[in-house]
Amino acid sequence: MLLGLGIDTGGTFTDGVIYDFDEGKVIQRAKRQTTPFRLSDGIETLMEALDETKLKQLKLVALSTTLATNACVENRGSRVALFLLGYDPNLVDRLKGEYGLEAAQHIIVSPGAHTQRGDLAQEPDYDALVRQARQVAGTVDAFGICEYWGVRNPEFEKELKKRLRAEFELPVAAAHELTVEINSMRRAATTLLNARLTPLIDELMKAVRAVMAQKGISAPLMIVRGDGSLMTDAFAAEYPVETLLSGPASSVTGAMRLSGRPDMIAVDIGGTTTDLAMVRGGLTQMSSDGVDVGAWRTGTRAIQIKTIGLGGDSAVDRDERGGLTLGPERAQPLCSLAKEYPEILSTLEEIELDGSYQSYYRGTFYKILRRPGAHMELNGHEQKLIAALENGPLSVDQLAKAVGSRPYFIYSDRLEKLGILIKSKVTPTDVMTLRGDFKEFDVRAARLGLRILAFQMDMEVQDLMDRIMDMASERLYRVIAGFVLERRLKKPLNEPVSLGLGYFGAGDEIEVDFKLKLPLVGIGAPTGVMLPYAAKKLGAECVLPEDFGVANAVGAITGSVVVEELVTIKPRYDVSGITGYTAHSSEGRMECEAEEQAVIWAKEEARRIVEQKARAMGADSFEVALEENTQNGWAAGMAQQSMLLEKSVLARAVGRIQVLEK
Repeated sequence: MLLGLGIDTGGTFTDGVIYDFDEGKVIQRAKRQTTPFRLSDGIETLMEALDETKLKQLKLVALSTTLATNACVENRGSRVALFLLGYDPNLVDRLKGEYGLEAAQHIIVSPGAHTQRGDLAQEPDYDALVRQARQVAGTVDAFGICEYWGVRNPEFEKELKKRLRAEFELPVAAAHELTVEINSMRRAATTLLNARLTPLIDELMKAVRAVMAQKGISAPLMIVRGDGSLMTDAFAAEYPVETLLSGPASSVTGAMRLSGRPDMIAVDIGGTTTDLAMVRGGLTQMSSDGVDVGAWRTGTRAIQIKTIGLGGDSAVDRDERGGLTLGPERAQPLCSLAKEYPEILSTLEEIELDGSYQSYYRGTFYKILRRPGAHMELNGHEQKLIAALENGPLSVDQLAKAVGSRPYFIYSDRLEKLGILIKSKVTPTDVMTLRGDFKEFDVRAARLGLRILAFQMDMEVQDLMDRIMDMASERLYRVIAGFVLERRLKKPLNEPVSLGLGYFGAGDEIEVDFKLKLPLVGIGAPTGVMLPYAAKKLGAECVLPEDFGVANAVGAITGSVVVEELVTIKPRYDVSGITGYTAHSSEGRMECEAEEQAVIWAKEEARRIVEQKARAMGADSFEVALEENTQNGWAAGMAQQSMLLEKSVLARAVGRIQVLEK
C-alpha cells in the first residue's frame, strides 16, 4: 500500500488526509483548529486524530498553506531592509505604496546598475552598501536586494548577497532567484515579500518536522507552490514567496481531483480569504503579470486566482452609522477563543447581564499571538497593551482599564499587522457554530457574543444571524459575478462596464442578471453554507464533492514537481543590421555573433537550470520539454521587410517524487 499524508494549514483549520496512491482515494481524513502561535500544536493534534499505524507507513508528506497569502492580506511579516540598486528615488517614492513597498522598515536606494541590455552602467559601491547594512542590521530580520536591470544581468545582486551573508546571520533575498518579471517595481515587491515571509514559513517547516519526528515519520516533506506544483521543505525555506497562493492552488487541484469536472469555477472559502479560479479543459490559467494579494503586486508565478478578504473568520462589527460591517479584517471567532480560554465565558455573561449600551461592540477581546522580537521598537501604549495581556485575553473594557485608557483609545493596529495581537469578536463562524454547522467550537460563547451584538443593534438574535450570513452570501455572489465579467470583458470592474442594457458596477441605478453556465465547485468548510445562495442567484449548478472540506489537503498530496525557465535572445542592431546577439537567463547572460550559437546556449542553459531546480525541489526523475518562439516586427518605411525582435526558449521539467515510483 503506497500512502501519503496531505496537510493544509489554513488560518483557521488544519486539514489532513491519508491518501492511497494505489487506489487513488482518501482513506482517512481529519480537521483540527489551527494554532497560529504554536503551529506544531495544531499539526500534532491533527496527526493524533489519524491512524498511527498508517502514519508510520507513509512514503510522502505534502503540505499546502494559506499562511503566506493571509499574511499579505493582513499585512503581517518580518522587518526588512530593502536595497534597490540603480532605481530612481522619485519613482520609488511615488509608487512604493502601490506595490506594497511601504512595508519595508528601510528602503536603501543606491547607484549601481546595468543597462537594459545587461551591460555595465555603473559599479555599486559595495563597501558603502555593507556599511549601511551595519547601521540597520539591529532593527531588521532580513535583507532584500533588487537591481533595476538585474533581470538582464544578476551579477550585482549576486555579489552584494555574498557580502551580506559573509557578515550577517540574517536571511538575504535576491530578485534574480525569485522572478523573471521585467517590471522593476514588481521585482522589488517580490524580493521584499520573500524576505518578510521567511520567518513565518520557517516556523511552519520546523513545526511539521518536529511533529513528524515525534510520530516516527521519516518520509520526505514537500510544500505546494503557488502554481500547484511541489517543492522540498528546504527549497521553500529559502524561497517562501513561492508558497504565495499555495493553499488556493492546492484547493484547485483538489477540486479537480474530487469533482471530476474539467470545466468549473472553484470557490475556496477559508477562514480569512475566499479564492476563485476558473478551470477549462482540466487546466487552470497562470497569471501573466504575477500575483496580486492585498497591497502587494508581485512577479511570482502562480495560478490565476481572485482573492478577497471574505471568510468564516471575517470580523462582524458596527459602522459609524450603527449598521453592520463584514470584514475584510480577520478576527478569532469568540467560539474558538472560548475553547482555548473558557474563562472568557464568565466575562461575556457579565457583559450581557450588565445590559449597558455602548457605541462600540463590548464583546471584543484582545489576545497575544506571539511575543514581539527583542529588537522591536514599541511605544509606551503598545508596551502597556502587551503587559496587560500577558496572562491571557481581555475584553475591550478590561484592557482599557488595565492600560489606564478608554475603549475608544486602544491603538493596536500596528501590533495586529505585525501578527503580535489579534482581536476576537463575532464572525460568520460563530453563526455557523450556533446553527450547528460546526461542532469543533464553544456554542455558549457564540450564543453570548451574538446576543450582546443583537442587543446593541436592537435586533433579534435570529435576525442578526440571518443578516450576517446574507451579507456573506451576497458579497460572495457579487465577487463571483465580477470575476466572471472581468474575464469576459478583460477589464477590472472598478469602473462602470457597459453591458448594453445598463452598467455593472456603476452603483444601484440598475440591476443586471445573467446565468452562469459553468458549475461552482465548493471547497472549504464554510462553503456548504455560503455557496448555495450565490449559485442559485447566478443560475449555476452548485457542486459540493465528497471531502470538499479537506480538498486542499487532497490537492497537496496529489501534486507533482513542475519547473520552468525562460531564456530570451535579443539581437543587437546598428545601421548595417544585426551585429550580434545577447541571451539572458535568470542566472546569467552571454553574447555571441551567430544566432545559431545563441539558440544552442539558450537551450542548454534553460535545460540546465530546470534540471537543477527540479532536483532541488525534490524530483528524482523528470522529463524536460523545450519550446522555441520567435517574435518579429516591421521596420518603419520597410513594409515588406520584417525584423527579428526577440527569440525565446522555454524549458519545462515535470518530475515525480522517487518514493512514489512503482
